[in-house]
Amino acid sequence: MGQPMATSQDFVNWVCSDKLDYRYLASILFAERSSYTLFSRGTTHQTIYFPEVKAFHVLLPPIKEQRHAADVIWALNDKIEINYRINQTLEQMAQALFKSWFVDFEPVKAKIAARERWQALQPDNESASPVCYAADLDERPAIDDLETTMNRAAMQAISGKTAAQLDALRGEDPERYHELYETAALFPSAMQDSELGEIPEGWELSTVGKEFDVTMGQSPPGDTYNETGEGLPFFQGRRDFGERFPSNRVYCTQPKRMARWDDTLLSVRAPVGDTNIALTDCCIGRGLAAIKHKSGCSSFTYYSVIQLGHALSSYDSEGTVFGSINQKNLKSISQLAPPHGVLSSFQKTAKALDELIRVNSNEVASLAAMRDTLLPKLLSGELTPSEAEEAHPEATA
Repeated sequence: MGQPMATSQDFVNWVCSDKLDYRYLASILFAERSSYTLFSRGTTHQTIYFPEVKAFHVLLPPIKEQRHAADVIWALNDKIEINYRINQTLEQMAQALFKSWFVDFEPVKAKIAARERWQALQPDNESASPVCYAADLDERPAIDDLETTMNRAAMQAISGKTAAQLDALRGEDPERYHELYETAALFPSAMQDSELGEIPEGWELSTVGKEFDVTMGQSPPGDTYNETGEGLPFFQGRRDFGERFPSNRVYCTQPKRMARWDDTLLSVRAPVGDTNIALTDCCIGRGLAAIKHKSGCSSFTYYSVIQLGHALSSYDSEGTVFGSINQKNLKSISQLAPPHGVLSSFQKTAKALDELIRVNSNEVASLAAMRDTLLPKLLSGELTPSEAEEAHPEATA
């Protein structure tokens, strides 16, 4: 539990004596979950009743051995949890960047506000004619011209740095400062009306079908499926979706429709809108669509599809049996079309975060596989904790 709390009748609370390490008990319950569900009963809700729970029997080694085994398992659990938290932080950073640039338009609004402040400070607002600043960034004047003022305001919105921190960055890392300045210069300094409300001047309003390549899934014949790894990974729907990447469970030898590595996988049948990213070329069934921006910007694709969540959620109530969205409706959803330069700049930043997430996710998969392999051997006594540590030093490093 981690802390004292109350629970409802849907739970059994285990209180361990000094002869039972609670982490060891948790490991047993995790390892034997498929066995104790055989005791469940009920037609509407599967339930394990208290007498059956009390009847569970296990062989317990001495408490010292329990703790030693639990240390090995919990070290792996802790590493997995740390990676999950890091990935959550990285994705939050990428989503915040996407929202700032393509939803709230913060760099553009920062430029607008900076222009208004700059013009208010001019001795004669009507005759003030801004000079285009030719960009000797190493010799910034005491009072910036309008273009530089606006770009520096956008730099602050993009980087989250103060003006003083930007000045320090220019001295410490001129290349990074200049790169940030060039990114800020990509954003316009005005807004325009559109069907979606105000959008940055010069940006276009388009549709999903015009901006993205969309492949709707199609299920192959059932006799081409297998779970032995023959053929390509096959995903019928969101059943195999993980936090970010799907898990290979079923394979197909005669794929009908394909998703490519790094495509965004979108659930188009209830629940509509769930997303994952393809780790490899794979076969997709009718419950999924594969999407990628026509520019190839995979990170922009993923966060754009997540942003479509509100528009997609309305389709969960459509259909006679369950919610779904067809190709025509998916492609007709409105989509903002930013300039290529802005897309490329976002892709460069977000892709670096996404690659870190991918590396961490691969490590989580390896650690989880190691834990699930060691767990039954430790609980059965086939492998002692010392032997596990010696064979897998990473489990306790």
